[in-house]
Amino acid sequence: MNFITIKNAIIEILETASAAAVPADQFEVLQTKQRRAGSSDISNEKKVAVYFVGDDFSTDTGTTNGEVQSTPTFRIVPTVAASGSYSDPDDPSTITSAEINADEAWDAFASQIYLILMNAENIDLGLAVGTISKRYIQNIIKTDLAPVGKKVVVTGQMNLTCSTAEPVSGETGVTGTDVNNNIVISNADADEDTALQAVTAPN
Repeated sequence: MNFITIKNAIIEILETASAAAVPADQFEVLQTKQRRAGSSDISNEKKVAVYFVGDDFSTDTGTTNGEVQSTPTFRIVPTVAASGSYSDPDDPSTITSAEINADEAWDAFASQIYLILMNAENIDLGLAVGTISKRYIQNIIKTDLAPVGKKVVVTGQMNLTCSTAEPVSGETGVTGTDVNNNIVISNADADEDTALQAVTAPN
């Protein structure tokens, strides 16, 4: 289905953009739903996960065959971690330089991902023209910061939705032809008796 093709296209766009970026702006693209990452998993790296959320299908078209209009949604999950120190080591509730660093790093990373996906060059997400008619990011949400030792992990999400036409194949059946099943049965015995009578009739 198209949502698989579109998801792979999003992943390819992000991987290509990361490879072309300067080292400080590079990131890893994960292809499966990402669990909550600990600081040891991320260190100071940036990671982004891409996965399919769901699809809404139009009920106005494609009831039999042809194309069905649909709007698949994909969740983009940026995650970063940053190190630092507590402003007050005796009070873990105080804000830390790690929290500030992670918060700012996530903002910059989320902006980077948004600009990559919404770049005018990616209006078709690298797919053949007409595969999708539009694409847009509905929202950007950042979760709470999660301190882990002297590091802080920040994650969040943005939902990308596009419109596409899902092809549906198959035939509804072949129209049959009318068959005349009326059978005419002649009375052969009666005809034969009539003929015999005509031959043996006296003069």
